[in-house]
Amino acid sequence: ANNLDPKRTYIWICCLCINQHRVQESRANKIDVPFEEFARHFGERVLGIKRVLALMAPWKQPAYLTRVWCNFEVFTAVQHKVDLQVIMPPREAASLAADLAGGGEAMDGLWRVLASVKVQDAQASVEQDRVRILQLIEKGPGYEQLNNEVARFLQQWFAQMLELETRALLGKGLGDEQGAELTRKVANFLRTLGQTRQAKDLLYLGLRTVGQNPLPRALLLRMLGVVAEASGESDEAQRSLEEALHLHQATDTVISLAGLRTLGNLGAVHMAAGDDKAAAAYFQRCLAGHKAAGTYGTTEIVAPLVNLTRIKLQHGDQNGAEQTYRECLSSLEAHGAGESPEAAQVQQALARLLEQTGRGEEALELLRSAFQTHKRLATQNTEAGRSIQQQLSALEQGKAATTQGQQHIIPMTQMAQEPNGHQNAMPMTQMAQEP
Repeated sequence: ANNLDPKRTYIWICCLCINQHRVQESRANKIDVPFEEFARHFGERVLGIKRVLALMAPWKQPAYLTRVWCNFEVFTAVQHKVDLQVIMPPREAASLAADLAGGGEAMDGLWRVLASVKVQDAQASVEQDRVRILQLIEKGPGYEQLNNEVARFLQQWFAQMLELETRALLGKGLGDEQGAELTRKVANFLRTLGQTRQAKDLLYLGLRTVGQNPLPRALLLRMLGVVAEASGESDEAQRSLEEALHLHQATDTVISLAGLRTLGNLGAVHMAAGDDKAAAAYFQRCLAGHKAAGTYGTTEIVAPLVNLTRIKLQHGDQNGAEQTYRECLSSLEAHGAGESPEAAQVQQALARLLEQTGRGEEALELLRSAFQTHKRLATQNTEAGRSIQQQLSALEQGKAATTQGQQHIIPMTQMAQEPNGHQNAMPMTQMAQEP
């Protein structure tokens, strides 16, 4: 990927840069090797080479992240702004792509890997080394910053690797439903990270590959609609989603996960445009379809249910809203998606309701939790992450104003301002609550 000449590229392997066997041998002979000396030599190697390749495998639970000296390597690279790249064996890339294309919970697994980065839990063969390294990290950038840096590097690697792997498979003519499903999921991951241009380019390639094959084409058109909406291209979003729905109607597959998601997405597009009546009708059709399909108790219903509840709240109907949000959070937690962008978005919606009903402290707690989730996933700078941060800041300022006896102002962040002055809650996208 870096166009390096293999004959002139040299890899310095850690155990050959510093012979840790000699260190263990010295300690076995009761010859003390001071931590400061070892750490100094270690740092000199990193600074002298000027590049670090962090090998992450297996992708579901990278062993690199469980070793404290490996984390010290990252710490040193971050502290001294050394070039740090994440790499994985080709078999891991192929394994992840196959898991995504074959269904299952691979995408949730990606978010779990990003959320599980906690250098403070890393281990070492020598306990004293672990304690000293963690002390250095704590006094330096701190656990949170280093965890975020590692998660960001992993995130970038996942995105780049998945895009390249998908393009390679599409180039080989993988134009069936499995290929479309992989393309859709990778495009959705890119969209979640704010890489909408790359997501659209990948989807256009997928559409050219599948041709007029109706079901794969419907899958990709639906995701193109989601990405277009995220890019502010509402007309293209509606056209793509309506074409996808037409294909599902023509193949009698509206009552399928793909067809029902399309209904939910059309509802979200109309909701963003301020057409609450049309949006509610789509959400109701979507939820009724899930009841007919027997999928009503899954995370599939979270987005349409939350959005329908938001519409009801806009029109003064608070009946059961809080319970609905809490049940959605419980469902996400039960399906291993408790630390995901979707869960953070539901927490934000619940926080808005609590704040409007005078429970500001509970709202603050939820918003802080939601923002911490984005920080752990290194998605705090995406539109969704910034929205939560803005709402949190506004509520904290409002709390301070209330304390001083001033009028409390309800924060209106993550809202779509309509031409007539009406403000409509931005819809939660029908995205990654997928099996």
